[in-house]
Amino acid sequence: MNSGRRSLGQFGQQWSRRFPGRIDDQIVRHLGGAATARLQVHWTQLPAYRFVDVYRAVERYCADRGETVRVGSEYGEDLNSILHAKCPSWASRHLKMASTVAWPIGPAEEESLPVDIFWLSRKRSQADGGDVVVRLRFDAEHQRVVLEAASDHAHFAERSVAAIVELSAQLSIYRNRVLELSHESGGKDEYGNIIPTDRLRVLFKAVESVADHDIVVDDEVRQILQRNVIDLHLRRDVLKSHRVPVRRGVLFYGPPGTGKTYACRYLCGKLPNVTRIIVTGTALLQVSTIFSLAPHHERDRTDGIGDQRSSRSHQPNRVLRTPKRGVAPALLAALSPGLRAPRD
Repeated sequence: MNSGRRSLGQFGQQWSRRFPGRIDDQIVRHLGGAATARLQVHWTQLPAYRFVDVYRAVERYCADRGETVRVGSEYGEDLNSILHAKCPSWASRHLKMASTVAWPIGPAEEESLPVDIFWLSRKRSQADGGDVVVRLRFDAEHQRVVLEAASDHAHFAERSVAAIVELSAQLSIYRNRVLELSHESGGKDEYGNIIPTDRLRVLFKAVESVADHDIVVDDEVRQILQRNVIDLHLRRDVLKSHRVPVRRGVLFYGPPGTGKTYACRYLCGKLPNVTRIIVTGTALLQVSTIFSLAPHHERDRTDGIGDQRSSRSHQPNRVLRTPKRGVAPALLAALSPGLRAPRD
C-alpha cells in the first residue's frame, strides 16, 4: 500500500467515533427514515478475484456523486434484510470493525481491504438520480464478490450496479499485466473431511523480457512470430479498418527443452500494452473464467498463452493466440510436431 494512505486501523477508529450504534440506524440517519423505507435493492455476484476492481470502482463512483459516508462493518445478512427486515435473534447489526483480506495487486504488491463495506451516498441534484446505498462484501465460503445497491427507484439501483461493474473493468488491476491462472482443487483435512476449495486463482507474474539477440530461432520461425503476433498487434487498427481479419495464432509443439516457454517469454516482452494470460494444466478447463479476464473494451487486445502437460504424455504444448473479440486464450489441440500458424 502507498505510504500516503491512512491505515485501516485509522479508518476503523474514525468510523467508530463517527458512527456508534447499528448499521440500519446509520442508514436511516444519513438518508432519512422515509427514504430508507422506500429503498429497493439490486445485486450481482462476481468472482473473488474481482474484489479490488469493484472496490476501486465503487470508490470512484461514489466520489463522483459527491457527499458519501463509508462504513466498514461486517454482517451475515444481505442488504435487503438489513434495510427492511427485523434483525433475527442469531444476528447483530451493531457496528463492528470488518475483518480484512490482503489482495494481490501486482507481482509483489498487496492491498488489505475490509471484507464488508457500505457507502451511503446522497444525491447532489436530480441529475445524480437519487440517494443510493452501495454495499460490497466478500463471501469467503463461496469465493465470490457480492455487490448490492439500494435506491428509492429500482431502475436506478440496477443502473448503479451496472455502472460500477463497467467502471471496474476500466480500472482493472489486471489491465496490461502478465497473469497466470492456477487451479486449486479440493482436498481433505487431517480428519479426512473434504475441503471444497475448488477454485481458480489469478496470479500476477513479473515480465521476464527476452531480447532479440537472446533467442535463437530459424529465420522462417522468427518471421512467423513477427508477422502473426507482433506486427498484427502493432497494426491491428489499420488492418481492421481495411477489413483484414485480425485473428492469428501460433502453436508450439515439441519435446521438453526445445524453447517453447522461452519463445512465449519473448513474445510477452514484445506485447507490453496488452493483457497476457498464462494458463496451465487443469486451469485450461475453466474457459468462462479465462474469457471474463479480458476487460470489456480491451477484449480484442488480450493475448493468451496455454500450457498443458498431460499425465498420459510427456510432450508439453504451448500456444499463443491473438483472439477474436471476447476470447482470451485458445485451448490446445493435438497437432503434428512443428510450428503452425492457424488460419482464420
